[in-house]
Amino acid sequence: MYAFCSKLKLLSFLFAIGLSLMGCVSSSSTTAQNRGLVQKGFEINYLYRASGNGEFKPFSNGSILHSGDHYKLIFEPIINGYVYIFQIDSAHKIVRLFPPDDFIFAATENRNPVVKGQRYFIPARNKSFKLNQQVGEESIYLVITPTPDAKLEALYEKMQARGNVDESSPESLRTQWHNTMIKLRAPEIELVDDDQGSLPITWHEQGEQFSVLPQYLKNMCEGCVYIVNFQHL
Repeated sequence: MYAFCSKLKLLSFLFAIGLSLMGCVSSSSTTAQNRGLVQKGFEINYLYRASGNGEFKPFSNGSILHSGDHYKLIFEPIINGYVYIFQIDSAHKIVRLFPPDDFIFAATENRNPVVKGQRYFIPARNKSFKLNQQVGEESIYLVITPTPDAKLEALYEKMQARGNVDESSPESLRTQWHNTMIKLRAPEIELVDDDQGSLPITWHEQGEQFSVLPQYLKNMCEGCVYIVNFQHL
């Protein structure tokens, strides 16, 4: 994962969270095809910078990153709504990237509800996460809902209040979480490059200016989960 992230409780979360996320889906629809599409795609960039040097490059499902690499996410919603982004790191710990947990360097505007047309930088415009020395597979989960997921939010706050605990089998818990999320994944969602001549995204970090073209999630739907798995070597 990255430096500064706190240990979070997983045991009660992994089973209950699946039920909470299931609540994002209408009771009258059980397949991704029947859920409301996020119109015109959802703009999001998954970016990394090798060893914190050089240009930011895109990463996606199946990418390989290395300890010491910097990474960040940038998104711009085209509808008002609620965005939830979680990450399971190579130590099998889960943390919420958006809205942020207790990152002291996270942007203050990174809160729900998100506003149409506003660009969000995770963790902040001028900051990035840094991969630590713990290698293994890592996963980032994105969920978009038109209204708050009250069960999910309440459960997460309750989990934080209980404090940190050591889990006896974090790998099996990670598998349970991942399998729950897989059930909500829409396989037709694709991360595609901009083809509409949009202006590049620009920002400054560590005294340097960076620029990338936006990418979009094609066929992203409300309540669906988009998953990026990458190898941390």
